[in-house]
Amino acid sequence: MTIEQIQNRLAFLHLCLQFSSQEREKLTVYDRMLINQERGKLLNAIDFSQTILRPVPNAVEAKLTEIKILIKKHNWQPFNSNELNGK
Repeated sequence: MTIEQIQNRLAFLHLCLQFSSQEREKLTVYDRMLINQERGKLLNAIDFSQTILRPVPNAVEAKLTEIKILIKKHNWQPFNSNELNGK
């Protein structure tokens, strides 16, 4: 994965976590834990390119895809949308 792909995935995972917290609880505590493990591995991969990535299981990825569709369908924006932009 390139740095840009990693950053895009991190932003997507963060947005899905926000959506699940602020709008609709689509993710279980276990799902959130797995997502945060992937986020940790991705953050580590930015600094150390030899890191082995740990993608979420297919069942969780399916939920993320569902959340992505809901976000686009409802044009949803998180309460703190500038958080990742450093604003």
